[in-house]
Amino acid sequence: PPPPPPPPPSNSTPTAFPPPAPPPSYDAAAFESPRCLLRHLELHPNATQGGVVFEVNAAGGRVLGYTILYNGTARHDHLLPMQLALDRALLEFYSDDDAATIEPSHMPYPAGKPRFLQMNIIQVAGPIFFYCPAMFVFILISNRMVWEKEFHLRTGMKLMGLKLAAYWGSWVFTALVFMLCTISIMMLCGHLFSFEYFTNVEFVPLALAFFLFSCSCIAMAMLCSAVLGATSYANTVAFSVFLVGFFLQLIFSVIPVHFWWSTTAPHIWYHLFVLYPPFNFAKCLADFALKAFPHFDLAEGGFVSGPGYKTADLFSPVLVEKLYGNRDFYAPPTAWSMVFLALNSLALFLTAVVLDVAWSDPERMWRLLRLLGSEFRPRRRRAAAPPAHMLVVSRASKHYGPAWLRSARAHLSRCLPSYCSRILLAPPPPPAVDRLSVSATSGSVLCLLGHNGAGKTTTVGMITAAMPPSSGEISVCGFDVAEHPDEIHSIVGLCPQHDLLWDELSPYEHLMVFAGMKGIVLDPSAMLSSVGLSEVAHSPSKMLSGGMKRRLSVAICSIGSPRVLVFDEPTTGLDPIHKRHVWQLISDLKRDRIVILTTHCMEEAAYLSDQIAILSSGRLLVLGNPLSLRNKHGVGYRLNIQIPPQFEGALVTMFESSFFGFEMVAASAGSVTFSFRSEAMTLFPSVLQKLQSDFPVRSMSLSFNSASHSNCHCSLLSPLSIMSICSGLWFGLGAVVSRWSWYPFEMLN
Repeated sequence: PPPPPPPPPSNSTPTAFPPPAPPPSYDAAAFESPRCLLRHLELHPNATQGGVVFEVNAAGGRVLGYTILYNGTARHDHLLPMQLALDRALLEFYSDDDAATIEPSHMPYPAGKPRFLQMNIIQVAGPIFFYCPAMFVFILISNRMVWEKEFHLRTGMKLMGLKLAAYWGSWVFTALVFMLCTISIMMLCGHLFSFEYFTNVEFVPLALAFFLFSCSCIAMAMLCSAVLGATSYANTVAFSVFLVGFFLQLIFSVIPVHFWWSTTAPHIWYHLFVLYPPFNFAKCLADFALKAFPHFDLAEGGFVSGPGYKTADLFSPVLVEKLYGNRDFYAPPTAWSMVFLALNSLALFLTAVVLDVAWSDPERMWRLLRLLGSEFRPRRRRAAAPPAHMLVVSRASKHYGPAWLRSARAHLSRCLPSYCSRILLAPPPPPAVDRLSVSATSGSVLCLLGHNGAGKTTTVGMITAAMPPSSGEISVCGFDVAEHPDEIHSIVGLCPQHDLLWDELSPYEHLMVFAGMKGIVLDPSAMLSSVGLSEVAHSPSKMLSGGMKRRLSVAICSIGSPRVLVFDEPTTGLDPIHKRHVWQLISDLKRDRIVILTTHCMEEAAYLSDQIAILSSGRLLVLGNPLSLRNKHGVGYRLNIQIPPQFEGALVTMFESSFFGFEMVAASAGSVTFSFRSEAMTLFPSVLQKLQSDFPVRSMSLSFNSASHSNCHCSLLSPLSIMSICSGLWFGLGAVVSRWSWYPFEMLN
């Protein structure tokens, strides 16, 4: 080293650096600090090939590393020898092995580890991707369940003996099959594309999270089906739930789910979010991502692969490091979220069942609530032997809506002044059936006749225990419909107004399905042969004609030889040929059974029924057999004469002058029709004799008089005395069918 500079005189100011000196003649120089080295390089530019700054441990004096400074404007050929000389010197100084040496070699430039966050779309958007498939199944299941409800297929299955537990269980099983197929496809594709959610997470926790979320989606679908009654509403609500959940999952992806457990987030939010199943599912996926995906490691200086999520990690708290400026904190374990998913599913399913019972049968729900507060005593079952009258309806009424609401309205109307009750309380809706009393015996057909909205279908629903009466009693074969609905379903067969058929199933499969619901063994081929459907036994029901579908419905309602058969407008919309076939089937089935028929067709009522009850606005107007009603309320006969057109005027003049009581109804193209009452029947032989002698009669027909449906509808809205008289007009045309074969007129010579 160069000699130290002379000390400055005492009267001079000390300097921080030595004065400039000429360039030294030696090859190396040592300095006390890096600052002195840099000062020397500044004072002697382009005079130094390089320098070395050593990093020394202050405690032990050991060299930890060094930095080579070099002249960027000169050639750098000396850098590698300089580094090699330094490394050899350090190795020799600190090593006891004299034979140790360092040999340099040229290698490619190594790729450094990334020091900045690299976006992984599966990690960030995984909650959205895995949310959508399960919600699509949710939309499908809710649509199909509401479809069965809207088209009364569920009601038909219930009346055929299907239990509530079997119904819900079958849909849960069907939905689980769809969900398991969806989960299997997702996991298979995830493994094929090597997504860390599937390759770095063990099967048990991943499958458990998907399964529990699927169960919650199934429960949500059942809740929608319980409160909705139309597929259009179901589709709207289901897609709305899907879209709202999609945006929430998007929020849970942008703002990590674990943030809601940090110290800066209000804790009220995660208390609310845990009630929402997709949030718990997103929490499970976020827990998996923390250990399955690469993360930045300060010690390694870059991203390193995750350790993987094991089954044992389900019960360990989740460590979240420095999220949004928060200190490290622990989130609840993954098992905590899975437990909440299971509780969500159970709560939604129980709510769906309770609302389904309350919506479909408010009276039953009200009785159940009252039963929970009282001591349960099993009722003694009545004897199964049928009484003389197999069907007894005694002052039965049906009000829609819960009984407590009607009671509250009546109580308030009594407490409030009359003018206040009229203003504050809406008038109660009229009853669908009002104090109906009828009875029927075995081997007979009871026809409920009336216009649309008269209460026929509601009466049928009460008789079949589909809806219990609000008041009164209904007994079928000794069983009360309100107390023994299961027994009623086993002895009653219903052919509803609309065919309860699945388009994809064949007639053979329909009979097998409904026979299984009733728990009986059935030979479908023999039953299909009896209704003339053998040739289409294995064709889808959507390929059948309207008449074939009605015959299939008749066959379904007669499964198990029920003691009571109920037909709700069985021939609506059928042509005369198919209508005749259905009539014949009903006539053959009434032996040793009681048959209840609802219709607004005069001809059908008179041909099939042994007893007719005419309803209007839920009240019974007329009750009796067709003949007695026709004799009591009939309006006479109708005579149609076919003659050449030029004789029409003379024929009309002859009747007006010679035969009192005959009134011309219509005359057109040689067809003249006269109407007359029963009292004028004594003149009929004279009429025939006069016609035969004075007019070239081509043909002649005689029939009972009839009335149009419009007249009948108006008559049912008029006072009771007029209704009783006009309602007899309904049976005129039917009497012709019963007395004069199938044709509307019988030709007379």
